[in-house]
Amino acid sequence: MYLTDIIENKSVKDISIETNIPDYVIDYFIDGDFSHLDKAKALGFISIIEREYNVELTSLRDISISYYKEQDDINNGIIVDIPSGFFEYTKRKLWFYFIIFILFFFLSLFLLSNNESKSTNIEYIPILQNDSSIYTDINTSSIDQYSIEKALSTEYSPPPE
Repeated sequence: MYLTDIIENKSVKDISIETNIPDYVIDYFIDGDFSHLDKAKALGFISIIEREYNVELTSLRDISISYYKEQDDINNGIIVDIPSGFFEYTKRKLWFYFIIFILFFFLSLFLLSNNESKSTNIEYIPILQNDSSIYTDINTSSIDQYSIEKALSTEYSPPPE
């Protein structure tokens, strides 16, 4: 059976509504123009029409398969040429990102080592109080320089640096 036999009984619009296939696709099938559809969609639409109307559209299926086979033969002969400087550009780009990564790596190591050296060089002296050792920072004597009384007094002068 052919698609034209189905169209004699029903219009293109009715087939489109019942199968949810767009009108223009059915028109492509009637004209035998498969250039606007890819192979999977064309064969899928044909199988939907076959299932919906319980018909065999082998002639339409064979025409579509032969069209796509011709297109595959034509497209297999095309050679795609990659520009000559394409890989050199990507290599330069990768080197640039690699150098930036290394710089950030060494910068982070430098910053971490500076922070650790500042925080680990605190010396503690024991102060005995109630028979127990309490450790305090050597710089606690400098806290007296910043006391509230000195800050509120009129004779206040900033501590020497």
